[in-house]
Amino acid sequence: GGAVVERPRVPPFLRKLFTIVDDGAYNQFATWCHGGTAFRITDPQSFSDLCLPRFFKHNKMGSFQQQLLTYGFMRVPNSSCLDISAVWQHASFVCGRPDLLECINRSINRTGTKREAGKVTDDGGSDSEEERAEVNRVQSHLQKLTSSLNELHDELRSTRIVEMRAID
Repeated sequence: GGAVVERPRVPPFLRKLFTIVDDGAYNQFATWCHGGTAFRITDPQSFSDLCLPRFFKHNKMGSFQQQLLTYGFMRVPNSSCLDISAVWQHASFVCGRPDLLECINRSINRTGTKREAGKVTDDGGSDSEEERAEVNRVQSHLQKLTSSLNELHDELRSTRIVEMRAID
């Protein structure tokens, strides 16, 4: 017989995310867009209040967005600041293709790995612990800033909706 090829295990976060977006039962919260190459969270507030707790141990949009960033998803800017929806995409997160989920990996971990410590670089110098630690700190800081910016963007859009409703 032939060798059994083990398929990579798809992390629970990605399986749950695919279910939310792909299952028509949750279209009020999230749905495919851009021809199935991205997904839209139509109302981030109701998504975090009503949908997140059904699948995850929290209802924090910031934590959810941080997970998306950790797995390499990119936020797609909205054409209007009045549009409160959030659009996210990843090359391997595609409508009708759950098989591609195994291609999505977590980004580089923030702490670095011990086995790379003291590695000699191509030019003969050594890649110092301090340099790696600094790169990790900068990457972590960038992720936090991105997450904060996304939260502020969501708050601004929510505030604008309230203002528009007050005008009506």
